[in-house]
Amino acid sequence: MKTYSKKRTELFSSEAPGSEIRQRRVNTFDPEDTTNIESVLQHHRKTQEELTNDLVRMVERLKLNSETFGNILIRDEKIIDEAQNVIGSNLDRLKREGNRLGKYAARSSKTTWLVWSVVLFVCVTWFLMFMLIRIIPKG
Repeated sequence: MKTYSKKRTELFSSEAPGSEIRQRRVNTFDPEDTTNIESVLQHHRKTQEELTNDLVRMVERLKLNSETFGNILIRDEKIIDEAQNVIGSNLDRLKREGNRLGKYAARSSKTTWLVWSVVLFVCVTWFLMFMLIRIIPKG
């Protein structure tokens, strides 16, 4: 059996035959190499400018959307005010018609009692005449 250190060396060694382990490059930074730094800074500036432009476009869209939303709210408020005025006038008209209907109902109830009393009087009179004709002999 192989020992632990031999197995470890075999697994992590790049010198092992048939080894396909990728060797990582060590990042060497040369302080005198300013072209790489300048290109990175230029790339970051460009990215920052693109982000700034995107933010400006988004702000413009947001402003346009908020103005549109405000205009819609103003228009809806006008519609609601108009509807409220129409409903108020309808309510007033409905109250007036209710009062008129109440007065008519009061007058019609008096008339109704009068009609029923006349019908009752006619029925009683008819019954009395019928009995009078039956009681009195022909003569």
